Amino acid sequence: MAKGARSITVKAQPITTNFDESTIAEGPAKAIAKRIAEVVKKIGEPVGGETLKTRQRHLKAYRQGKAWVQRRYPKHPPKSGEFRKWNFSGTFQKGIKAVSGKGGEWVVQGPRGRANRETSGTGGELETMLDTLRRLVPELARPRKLLRDKGVKKALETSVRKMFKVGKLQ
Repeated sequence: MAKGARSITVKAQPITTNFDESTIAEGPAKAIAKRIAEVVKKIGEPVGGETLKTRQRHLKAYRQGKAWVQRRYPKHPPKSGEFRKWNFSGTFQKGIKAVSGKGGEWVVQGPRGRANRETSGTGGELETMLDTLRRLVPELARPRKLLRDKGVKKALETSVRKMFKVGKLQ
């Protein structure tokens, strides 16, 4: 080497990858479920006349200890004065969860027994309820809006970091 010359040594380290679906998807799915539940909790639109009457009847029956209403609201009793859409007992909002499915995928789902054909009727009632929910929770109608949420962004970034590592896996 010539006098005064400098050299640089480049040493390669392996980049290991982890494309396990459950590892990659868990954090973002939980962040999405959390965001949707937060938006549901903030719904401020009041219920309509028939729903209001039904809620008042359920609240009265709950206070009287009626078995049928106790079964309907086993974990989250109706809240007095709570007449906003999707927020009567908190069951729907608190039941939004990310769950591990087959093959490593994660699914964001609502609680069983809420917004389904058994509890919401077989006609157009369910579709009307879901249309209202999509209107009140824009992230359901336009999932790209979830990418604006800080928690979802952070979960996605963390997930990408988990996919790649410089050095050998241990």
